[in-house]
Amino acid sequence: MACCQQMRILVIGAGVIGSVYAGTLAEAGNEVTLLARGDRLSELRNAGLRLRRVGEQDRRPDVAVVDRIDGERHDLVVLAVRREQAADAAGEVSLVAADAVMLFGNFAGLLKDLAAQAGMDRTIVGFPGVGGRLVDGSVEYVLVDQQPTMVGQIRESSRRAEDIAVCLRAAGFATRVEPDVEGWLGSHAALVVPLAAAIVAAAGSAAALSRRNDLLRAAARATRGIYLAQQRGGRLVINSNLRLLYLRMPRWFAVLYWARALRGEFGELAFAAHSRHAWTEMALLGSWLMSTLTEEREAADSLQRLLDLAAAAAPAGPSEIPLPVHGNQ
Repeated sequence: MACCQQMRILVIGAGVIGSVYAGTLAEAGNEVTLLARGDRLSELRNAGLRLRRVGEQDRRPDVAVVDRIDGERHDLVVLAVRREQAADAAGEVSLVAADAVMLFGNFAGLLKDLAAQAGMDRTIVGFPGVGGRLVDGSVEYVLVDQQPTMVGQIRESSRRAEDIAVCLRAAGFATRVEPDVEGWLGSHAALVVPLAAAIVAAAGSAAALSRRNDLLRAAARATRGIYLAQQRGGRLVINSNLRLLYLRMPRWFAVLYWARALRGEFGELAFAAHSRHAWTEMALLGSWLMSTLTEEREAADSLQRLLDLAAAAAPAGPSEIPLPVHGNQ
């Protein structure tokens, strides 16, 4: 693996996550190429990559923008696509000459299949510590302090995750190496899917959800139930704060916490924006979670009720939920 300050990196996927990591890694001295398609490709070719971390000025990192995989060799390929796009993208990555491929999203239950396509011996797993939204072609984002960027191995014998973690830290991303990536992704899904479903059921607004104790209670009940099921199965991987919030404190405490945390820009950028515009991904992740709860009826019933509420709130299609008029209040 090349020195982290001089890596040649290909980022596949030019949404919020791909854009932020591509641009920031380029600013840290790496040679970065960003693969984009559709309207996003036109935006990038017309106006370039534009990033704005909340509270800071706009930045225009220098990245190359392409619409297809070239024959160049890369040190690292970052697969920053949605769950429903992952299989096709991994097939494309199989054609890329690269030292390492990072599956960068919640692909719980799909890791081995995707790694087999992309190249098992070179594939690692990651998850971003960023939330945000695209506004008129510009990416507005926050770093989620409570959730650093995660990287980890599928095969324990490889040390590529540690190498990538060093490079991400050099670019300014707080990063931790996780020894149990499957468990981590499953437990992460148990947290975000109920919250995403509750947000969609509240018309796509984190601010509206913060005032809906009924939906917050339902989300807290679902997450706690899934955590307990994962704990019984030896699959629970959460930090001490989440353990306190969901497993040690009474349920009303989690409701109060989220009622406060979801207000304002953090709730919009860290949770609501992705829940609105990538609900198909969240719904697929919810289906995977349901498949892990066949022996846990109470947890499964709680999650299914939330998924049903979200589906009913998005009759025109899960990915077409409009931006709430008062979404940032």
